[in-house]
Amino acid sequence: MNELIIGFSQDADTKVSAKASLIHTSLTSPLGLSYFPTTKPPMAEFNTEIDAYQLALTSEDTTANVALRKAKRDAVILMLQKLAADLELTADGDLVKLAASGFDLKAKPVRSSGPLPAPQNLRVKTTGITGEALAKVAAVAHASGYEAQYTLDPTSGPWTSINSVTDSQKILFTGLQRGKDYYFRVRALGANGPSGWSDVATMMVV
Repeated sequence: MNELIIGFSQDADTKVSAKASLIHTSLTSPLGLSYFPTTKPPMAEFNTEIDAYQLALTSEDTTANVALRKAKRDAVILMLQKLAADLELTADGDLVKLAASGFDLKAKPVRSSGPLPAPQNLRVKTTGITGEALAKVAAVAHASGYEAQYTLDPTSGPWTSINSVTDSQKILFTGLQRGKDYYFRVRALGANGPSGWSDVATMMVV
């Protein structure tokens, strides 16, 4: 898995230049050399491209100089991308080593270590279309989706699940009988399984 951020194309020239210099300094430090004694491209070649890019940044804004500046920028970004691939191969997933490279690390998604809490604040309302109801719950942290059910009898059931699981907190029920009181409930889905069911909400379908 790629761990290093290599999206430099939208960054300003000064930011690209500064980041390239920081990465070179990090990789040629004693710690960087201990983790990455050799790199592809080599640090001497990388440094030459950085110097050429920084020199181009100080030139006047003539048509020729602007074109040269862009060419040197593209060369440095290409080297950064090749370098990131080489470092990730060498580090083999060791985030401590990668952090010492000077590159920024991609943020890891936070996952819940326990069961998800039941959704709160379930509300149901009409959509204005016959036989439909729209349910909404407050977002549950770390939920990957939501499952919803309905019934005409909340005590004895049966509860019917809608056909699809959604990643939205808004859930549409269709095909309901007009004039009937329906009861609805929702639960969150996550890496460690589903949460408990929410409190039941009710509505007469129009």
